[in-house]
Amino acid sequence: MNSSKVMKKVWSFSSENWVNCAWFECRRPGFEMHKTVLHDHARTLRCDNPLSGHVNFVFCSERHKQLYLNSHKNMGKMPPGYKLTM
Repeated sequence: MNSSKVMKKVWSFSSENWVNCAWFECRRPGFEMHKTVLHDHARTLRCDNPLSGHVNFVFCSERHKQLYLNSHKNMGKMPPGYKLTM
């Protein structure tokens, strides 16, 4: 069985340009398949509430996404299992 991944760049309509990777000092384009959504509201507030907010971050690779997500908890270290595979 042949499997392939579709790498779709993310376009910003406000700046009319491709969105760059959100990782520190990386200027490569961000891809939809490496997107993460952070909730910018209290846990008690439902996501479909008009007062709730969400922030989308896109990354150029799964490695940059994992580094970003673990940067505050583990001081930028990769989670177990990612060090040798990426």
